[in-house]
Amino acid sequence: MSVFLCSSDDGLNGREAAAWVPVASNAACPPRYRVLPNLAKRLEQAFTESRDIWWQLARELQATPSVHLAHAVSCNPGPSDLGTMLAWSRLVDQLAADRQNYIVRCDDPWLFRHLATRPGVTGDSAPPLLGRRLRLLARGYFSRIGVAAAACREHLRHRAGKARMPAGRAAIVVYGHPRSDADGGDAYFADLMARIPDVVRLLHTDCRGPLGTELAAHRRTVSLHAWGRLRSVAALPFARWRPSPRERSSTYGWLVRRAADLEAATGTGAQLSWQAACQSRWLSETRPRAVAWPWENHTWERSLVSAARQVGAATFGYQHTVVGHHMYNLSPAALVDGEQDLPDRIIANGPLFVDDMERLGVPKGRIQMGGALRFTIGTHGADNYDPDGAVYVVLPSARSVADEIVDAVAETAARRRELQFLVKDHPMYPYPLRETANLKRTPLGFAELPKIATAVYAASTVGLEAVLAGIPTVRFVPAKSIAMDILPSGIDVCEAAAADLAAVLPLQSVPGRSRRNDVFSAPDWRLWQEILGDGVTA
Repeated sequence: MSVFLCSSDDGLNGREAAAWVPVASNAACPPRYRVLPNLAKRLEQAFTESRDIWWQLARELQATPSVHLAHAVSCNPGPSDLGTMLAWSRLVDQLAADRQNYIVRCDDPWLFRHLATRPGVTGDSAPPLLGRRLRLLARGYFSRIGVAAAACREHLRHRAGKARMPAGRAAIVVYGHPRSDADGGDAYFADLMARIPDVVRLLHTDCRGPLGTELAAHRRTVSLHAWGRLRSVAALPFARWRPSPRERSSTYGWLVRRAADLEAATGTGAQLSWQAACQSRWLSETRPRAVAWPWENHTWERSLVSAARQVGAATFGYQHTVVGHHMYNLSPAALVDGEQDLPDRIIANGPLFVDDMERLGVPKGRIQMGGALRFTIGTHGADNYDPDGAVYVVLPSARSVADEIVDAVAETAARRRELQFLVKDHPMYPYPLRETANLKRTPLGFAELPKIATAVYAASTVGLEAVLAGIPTVRFVPAKSIAMDILPSGIDVCEAAAADLAAVLPLQSVPGRSRRNDVFSAPDWRLWQEILGDGVTA
């Protein structure tokens, strides 16, 4: 039959439809219609089915000279929602091929224009776009001016550090993290610097201000800002991804335009440009023998691999986070030269992650087991499980997903007054929670909690920690966007959309701690000595 596409309810005029589908829209369903059943799970399935399309599109986009300034081509569902847009496109294609009529409400001007080109879709006029684009471009320009000013300030603050950076050393490149310290302790590499005294630490350019100054006080730590050049700062306000006319008019051209316009509204291009320039000059001037970093296969990391090979430095990507079903960014399928663009070796946290990397196409010969330096699961677990305890709700960094979880939990709390809910927001993204008698905010992390009955999460490693600690766990599946499934293959939990949450809580399952060592293995310090030290175990 057909899909009727609209951006408001004004043009429905009694139109009959099997279901109403809110695509990139927060509009409420009109009274005479029903929302498409199982929308959340159907969207996530469409996202999974769109994986190869995103990979292919990423390879095609890499012909553009400015593509190293983009997140969209990394195929990481975290910093880019291009994959979510591809999922909506696939879902609408499926509806258009059905034998029923559907009404699709879409308020996103780029996605609307893309969907209007799909077979079987008819509709009203598209939402206005020009004014929004101009506002985004203006905001992005001022954001990049801010990045340029910060880069200039940080360079002046850290430039003297170059003098104490020896040449030829093995190095780790790390993000700024509040759990790192000026004694060499690192949130990503634990006490590696103490165990291997020859290693130096370089701070990613995202580490600014007091934290950067504090960490750089360590005698073997220097900020990469030190290798910046003031004459390069003037170009940063203009550094952004600009897809070619051919890419903007391709089959997915409107979605490419959308991704580029949204990234242009931020300081992303300037940040990536500055990082690439600083790390390239550091490599050429100090010529380290080896470099390791928290690996996610972002575009700045690909630049790092390329620049390191030019100076003969070995490259070791250390698994940054979990490797779940949706971590498409780790696959060489998104790279023009495939596995040749990967680090020389990839160091994994545990056997299950090795299996998942191989499923994503990472060659087995490039993966080694290094153990979990960052993630540690202590004694917290089954002794903290209480079937009569509270439901612990962990909010992700993505505001849209957090909104859906909070709405669903608030509705459940109102219906199930016998349940107590403790909501923990993301440490970097505070959430304005409206508390009630049985819905409270908690500052406590997972390891500090009182006894709980169930953990509810989306796109957070806390969900994996809860599973490994033996707490019954629910993965929330949103219906408006994608929340990455971060669980490795072989570990399954209950999944619930908003409509399902009240029925499944609290989970009645027996807690257990199976497969913990398969996920986060003990550190192999002999391997780390081999790749970054002198080959002798400390």
